[in-house]
Amino acid sequence: MKSLIEAIRGKLEEMGFKVVLNSALKGISGIEHRFELLAYKEENVVCVDIPNPSFIFLAVYGKAIDLPWVKILVPVKEDNFYYCNYTMDNLFVIPYGNIEEFVKKLEELLTPRS
Repeated sequence: MKSLIEAIRGKLEEMGFKVVLNSALKGISGIEHRFELLAYKEENVVCVDIPNPSFIFLAVYGKAIDLPWVKILVPVKEDNFYYCNYTMDNLFVIPYGNIEEFVKKLEELLTPRS
C-alpha cells in the first residue's frame, strides 16, 4: 500500500510538477520552513505539511504568513479533523478518509478552472 506522501508525489509528478521530498523554503522573514514535500511547476509552488496535530494551527499559519506565494496543503485524517474558518488564500487544510480521496481532492484543487 502506498503511503500518503508517495501517492501525493505520484499525482503531482503526473500533473507535471517537479517534486522534492523533505526540503525547505526560506520565507520573507528569513526563516527556513521545512516541508515533507515541495513541488514546482512554472511559477506554482506547492508544499505539503504534516504537522503534529496538537500544534497544527501554530505551525501552518506561521508558514502560510511567511510564504504567501506558496500553496500549503495540510492533509488531516477526517477522524482527527478540527474545523476552523481559514482566512488565508494559500493555506488548505484538507480532511480525507483515505489516500485515494485525498489525491482526488489534490487534483481538483490544483487543476486550473476554465
